Amino acid sequence: GTIVTCREVKRDLWTSKFHTHEWPNWIIIHKTEGIVAKQISKQCLETGTLTLRSLNPDKDRYPDFEVKLDDCVQIFNVVKRELR
Repeated sequence: GTIVTCREVKRDLWTSKFHTHEWPNWIIIHKTEGIVAKQISKQCLETGTLTLRSLNPDKDRYPDFEVKLDDCVQIFNVVKRELR
């Protein structure tokens, strides 16, 4: 029931640090995970790995997990959320 407005982060910018302090929520289109709404808790530029944290407070059921940037199709930062 939440509508988000996002801005795409172009692939050529993925080798720089994402502005997670300014944009805490992200939509990631992943080759195997599909479309996920997460927060980026860590980013390793050396390995091209993101650690994603669920927006759900139940961390036992929705634990953090890592994805490789090479397996991501698109990345968007959420600029606005509308709760319905």
